[in-house]
Amino acid sequence: MFRTVTTVLILLLSNAAAAEVSYNYFELGYQESELDLGFTEVDGDGFYGGLSFSIDESFFFVGDYGSVDIEGVDVERLRAGIGFHSDLNEPVQLVAKVTFQRLDVGVSDNGYGVSIGGRGEIAPGFEWDLFVDYVDIGEADTGFSGELRYKFTPRFAVGLQYETIDELDSLGLHFRWLYGN
Repeated sequence: MFRTVTTVLILLLSNAAAAEVSYNYFELGYQESELDLGFTEVDGDGFYGGLSFSIDESFFFVGDYGSVDIEGVDVERLRAGIGFHSDLNEPVQLVAKVTFQRLDVGVSDNGYGVSIGGRGEIAPGFEWDLFVDYVDIGEADTGFSGELRYKFTPRFAVGLQYETIDELDSLGLHFRWLYGN
């Protein structure tokens, strides 16, 4: 799995066109999640909402909320924090985020997350994100997340996001409204 993700990241970094990405957006979406319990897998679906806005040229605020009903159990996650981005080379941006995280699965637990990865454009209108995520809520886990997005106008985009951490895999379809610069 790690080799596959590393190979995809290298291909995206080497083939990116121009890093014209925005950190000013609001998005809503639908997501499906699957939880591997070892002896069986359970799945469910729900909604997602997120926002980001630039604080200055390099820093941004990021936050999101998701709620999924998995076999009658509501799983809610809230994340909020700050991020930093810098041009790694002309077509690719290095991105790091630190977030406060709250997970509620009947009982609430708080923790933090750290994500390091990249963002860029594969071709005009096609944008990608790819991150290695470390989350510590009760226990520490490492995972991966990524999104492929298409801007069908300068202000609107649709994206397909995948996230995996520990025994939970999520796939989401997000609609993004970009504002500001």
